[in-house]
Amino acid sequence: MEVFSHGSNVNFQTSTREMFFSDLEELIQQKKKHSKSFVLGILKPAKEQIAVFGQLEDALLQDATHVFEISGEDPITFAKNTFFMSQEAIFTIDDERAGQIEYDVLYLTYEDDDEETILFIMDETAVTHSLACVVQFYEQVKDVGRDVDFSLIGCSSNQWKPEK
Repeated sequence: MEVFSHGSNVNFQTSTREMFFSDLEELIQQKKKHSKSFVLGILKPAKEQIAVFGQLEDALLQDATHVFEISGEDPITFAKNTFFMSQEAIFTIDDERAGQIEYDVLYLTYEDDDEETILFIMDETAVTHSLACVVQFYEQVKDVGRDVDFSLIGCSSNQWKPEK
């Protein structure tokens, strides 16, 4: 089983834990269930670019190729061996429309030829300025978990995790 780092910043409390691709798929599905408009996009901070691909239908992450199925679009794919880490930012914000709300964004980082591709997954309708949150939250979570590599430890605390 492959294990990777999942960094988390919840209202400025940071932590890193090990995660498996099956756990990440389950996390994405849980977030999708609680979302009215669950979208996938790409963030390129160095180029100051952000784009939304569309409604995320499914994320298949356990094969050699990661496949993100987008409603009405061709699937987006990445080689599994280019996956670096996942990160999650959850902050309580004062939204002008929703009031005080806990809002979260999930980031998946892929590395290829010394360049990072950062995908984000979020509910685009839960807050007024969701893309601004994506950018601002990433600044708070971008370094969380980068200094931890669970694959180098040699054993995993979830090594004997029962199959679901």
